[in-house]
Amino acid sequence: MKPYYEDQWVKIYLGDAREVLPTLPLVDMVLTDPPYGIKNGIFWRRNGDGLENWKNEGHNLEVEGWRLLAADRLAEGAFIEFCSAAFERLFDVCDGHRAAGLELWTRYLIVKSSPAPTVRPTFASAFEEAVISTKGKRRWYGGGYTPNRWIGQTPNNSRDGWGHPTEKPIEPLRALVAALTQENDVILDPFCGSATTCRAAKDAGRRSIGIEVDEKYCEISAKRMSQDVLWSVMQEELITA
Repeated sequence: MKPYYEDQWVKIYLGDAREVLPTLPLVDMVLTDPPYGIKNGIFWRRNGDGLENWKNEGHNLEVEGWRLLAADRLAEGAFIEFCSAAFERLFDVCDGHRAAGLELWTRYLIVKSSPAPTVRPTFASAFEEAVISTKGKRRWYGGGYTPNRWIGQTPNNSRDGWGHPTEKPIEPLRALVAALTQENDVILDPFCGSATTCRAAKDAGRRSIGIEVDEKYCEISAKRMSQDVLWSVMQEELITA
């Protein structure tokens, strides 16, 4: 399959992850934020602009069977999946990792300094959680002080993102990449959206492969990946994290 976009750092594929994954070479890390399958009719408030109804959003549909395919592409290293903070969802993700032959290791938190308000009678969601598992021997390049959390505003709150409704801030992804891979490793994101994982990989001197089913976000990813490497920014953020 021919990539939608390709340069010396990245290959972006347009298509269903389940169809593209079996065609890919082995990689050194999987880092992704897959669709959670949020229930129809749930509303979210974003940017103070009113309410979004997720039942009309195609990217919200959960994709069955992708973990086994992605784990099969991982030669050895970390498998990182962001998930809903709901307890039952976290347990489902952990079970999925075990079923894929992965060993559960630890977790990583993105703590929102300005969480979005909720219209429901419950706590506002103030963090997002990633489950970190490994395949084969654990690899660590993060020295003695790499926190397992990042605190700040998400792109949708700070309004400096690339237009994807569930976009992750790039700083914590850079930290994960730097701690768990080495230069020239290949990082895979089966649901790359606006290419935050791929951009973080490029900034850290790693190569990457992204898959995205929506051509609109493939085009955004191509523009984002064409920017120069932000070496100085990445180094400063890792030192001050």
